[in-house]
Amino acid sequence: MRKLFRSCPVLEELTIQGDLEVTENVLTFDITVPTLKTLNIYLLPEWNWKQRVSIHKFVVRAHNLEQLYIDDDTLACFIMDETPFIRNAYLDGCFSLLSNFEPSNNEANRAMELLRAIKNTTFLSLSEGIMGVLILAFDGNLPTFPNLIRLDAGIDAYFGWKLLPHFLDNSPNLEVLILKKEETEDLPLDRFFYFEPENVPACLLLHVKEIEMISMTGDLDELEVIRYLLKNSKVLKRFLVVFNRIDSKVKKYLQKQISRFPRGSNLCKVEFC
Repeated sequence: MRKLFRSCPVLEELTIQGDLEVTENVLTFDITVPTLKTLNIYLLPEWNWKQRVSIHKFVVRAHNLEQLYIDDDTLACFIMDETPFIRNAYLDGCFSLLSNFEPSNNEANRAMELLRAIKNTTFLSLSEGIMGVLILAFDGNLPTFPNLIRLDAGIDAYFGWKLLPHFLDNSPNLEVLILKKEETEDLPLDRFFYFEPENVPACLLLHVKEIEMISMTGDLDELEVIRYLLKNSKVLKRFLVVFNRIDSKVKKYLQKQISRFPRGSNLCKVEFC
């Protein structure tokens, strides 16, 4: 790989896709490309995968990187040696891993270290699987995102809204918040965390102008979050609620209920879909 990259002195976009085979030897993939601007990595385990979490490493040295997309179901170790000023970061995967197995704190911390390396991004998208892994690694160590303007976050069915207050606290300039709840038939209420913020985050008071909540079913936890966000978002202009798997009568009832929630912004328009 090193020889290949050295033969591409002006390479700006790179996509790596493949299955990580079972091996006892740790493989280190060295992605040293100074000119790289876009990096896409798609990783799946082999069909006969016996190890729960990948032992392999990806070392990325690309100080001009602007866009990063990682879709990894193996929870491989990513090391960003030269932390770039990334504009757009997408972290996906790990949903199938979490559905059958719970990584250790050290293994889950790989996702937290990667998040810390890209903390300067302006756009961040996190799947529900990645959010679930981050919760397993969380001990108050979430990084601050000084430049983050838009956050797209999946809400993991096992852990709910546990990390959302911390993301809001640590994103002082956030303007757009998109939340999508994981679809599940049987919600494990014994492990579900409700939204319990202690203080109103600065971004809600000063900057958040648009909020979307997708795949909502009208559960109590969802209504609590909607009520809180509407009440405490002082400059909010648009609040969209997208329902899923509910009949028309229940939908109308929920729309009426949500429309009566107090709003912190006189400019806020609540829309339903």
